[in-house]
Amino acid sequence: IVDGAGLELASGGHGVDAAVEANCTEPACYAPQITAWTMNATGVEFDGTNLEAISGYTVEYSETTFIPGDGTAMTYSFESFPSSLDGLTPATTYYFAMQSNCGEGLSSDYIPSNDAPAEWTTGYLPPENDLCENAIPIAAGEVVYGTTNGATDDGGRATGDVWYSYTSTNADDEVTMTTCG
Repeated sequence: IVDGAGLELASGGHGVDAAVEANCTEPACYAPQITAWTMNATGVEFDGTNLEAISGYTVEYSETTFIPGDGTAMTYSFESFPSSLDGLTPATTYYFAMQSNCGEGLSSDYIPSNDAPAEWTTGYLPPENDLCENAIPIAAGEVVYGTTNGATDDGGRATGDVWYSYTSTNADDEVTMTTCG
């Protein structure tokens, strides 16, 4: 059983009597109330509920795990939601923790916890031939390898697509195309 401040009051099995005393003390600084956390190829966008008592937020992040508040992670501070952090590396796993700042040296606990950050991964950048107008020309006999990682839908399909072009120079040319996955 936890109280309104998130402190454990009692625990145990069903049917076990426990002496419970509620802690109705409000925290000195409320933790961030996140409503959206969206990773993209080079950053993260976050949104949340802005509370009057909170003067700003600090995000700690790193490509390796860390203990929030230990000074080893990079930091990004902002005043209110929504906000975004840019400059991350595509297709890379990052670890994040966030806390509220309430002025006068008061800060909330970190979310998701004071012990460990949350793991998130950035997306892929679109490939150079993501759009039809950027189709990569292919010559006769050429073998081409590509990926649709990060590709957007430019052809009316439910998944991302990439574009190649081939112009025949001989009416007898045979073209074989194979796609995998």
